Amino acid sequence: MNSQADVQTLYADHHHWLVNWLCYRIGCLDDANDLAQDTFVRVLGRPVEIAGLHRPRAWLATIAHALMVDHVRRRDLERAYCSALADIPEPEVPSAEDRVIILDVLARIDAMLHGLGPRIRSAFLHSGMAGPADIEACAAWRARDPMHEKVWQRIQTVDRQIGAVPDGAGSLACLTLEKTFSNRSTSRRHVLKIAAIGVAVIGSGLLIHRSPWQRRESHTTDPGIRQSIDLHDGSHLMLSSDTRIDIAYSPLRRMVRLKSGEVYIETGADTTSMWGRRGFWVETAHARLEAIGTRFSVCEETERTRLHVAEGAIAIQLVTGRIIVHAGETVRIDTVHNHIKRIDPLDHDPMAWIRGAIVARRMRLADFGEQLNRHLAMKVRVTKDVGDLRVSGVFQLEGPDALTRILNALASTLPIAVRREKDLIWVQ
Repeated sequence: MNSQADVQTLYADHHHWLVNWLCYRIGCLDDANDLAQDTFVRVLGRPVEIAGLHRPRAWLATIAHALMVDHVRRRDLERAYCSALADIPEPEVPSAEDRVIILDVLARIDAMLHGLGPRIRSAFLHSGMAGPADIEACAAWRARDPMHEKVWQRIQTVDRQIGAVPDGAGSLACLTLEKTFSNRSTSRRHVLKIAAIGVAVIGSGLLIHRSPWQRRESHTTDPGIRQSIDLHDGSHLMLSSDTRIDIAYSPLRRMVRLKSGEVYIETGADTTSMWGRRGFWVETAHARLEAIGTRFSVCEETERTRLHVAEGAIAIQLVTGRIIVHAGETVRIDTVHNHIKRIDPLDHDPMAWIRGAIVARRMRLADFGEQLNRHLAMKVRVTKDVGDLRVSGVFQLEGPDALTRILNALASTLPIAVRREKDLIWVQ
């Protein structure tokens, strides 16, 4: 029997990882948290000795996967139920209480019918209305193997389960099941269609090269210049000054490689892709990131990458798993050393450069100088004796005299002197 301390240790060590593991697979943080909690509830009822587990995460993932499958199947039923409601007259719509009963019954029936062929299910669901071919196929299936007959006898309980549905809702229940199985079949056909097309594409390099969903290009901005890029999948990119990126879109994923500088990205819905919505990835020298419906900026710094998420979430790929960064969070990443550090509080607005400004909040003058160097062509050097002075305010980057205006504003509020030396400006 596991002690409470063993379960608490397992929870503390692996709960965060499990939530990220689930969130990556179902795309919803709230559902991932619920399923993670359900997983640990299941753990409490398992006879396995937790302290003796060699791979606790693999064990937790096995339990969580089964719960996730049940969750997805229940979600399919609920969607099919809502669709079926639109096909019946309004006076026949069940009450909210009956809806709960119907869905619970359908979940049990769905589990019983899962794995049967479509013609077997048809004979079952139509209860006497199936055609002769359906009934004949069902009889042949039962006779083919003694195990099939046992399965058939077991699922005869479906009739009794249908009997638990509130009066007048039987046809709605059957329609819901039909829509559920039809939708799942359609999804499988879509996957097979993609696989078949993929084989044809692999055999034709010309098709890959000329197809609109295949894109390879590079973009570079000069110092002091920003560039806006709209991609065919609906994504929008903004390149900061002195930035270089490579774009590589393939049939199965969208990739942006940040070579240097900083890029702001709004991921598109990718609705025109014949492959369905593809994952959106960003790679740098120090990080590999996957966007989860989001707006974010990525900056390549010396020996690390800075990420700020404005909307949605980003999954950071690590050797040990995935870490989810949510809206409003900023982190510095070094996946070479498997290190992620959250930055809080921020000393500047990481998205202000998109609007052509630097918004500083008690920022070190030395760090403010680095921001100027990132966004403007003229280089600024801040001496150590004034590097720790604090800067606050909004500084506009637009216009030919932007740097002069910024330095004049600093000199009027801080005990510094500005000295120009050819292509370099000293702040001391």
